[in-house]
Amino acid sequence: MAILSVLDPKKGLAKLHFFKNEKSFVKEILEDLKTELSLEIIDIS
Repeated sequence: MAILSVLDPKKGLAKLHFFKNEKSFVKEILEDLKTELSLEIIDIS
């Protein structure tokens, strides 16, 4: 479904790679995770 690449482990910066047609599903999962984790979603498309 997706690949997670850690860009900077000290800063906790990661990039999530996924197929374009899965964007809404991935976004839904990340929004749900925001309730459990300190998470900021940045759209760079």
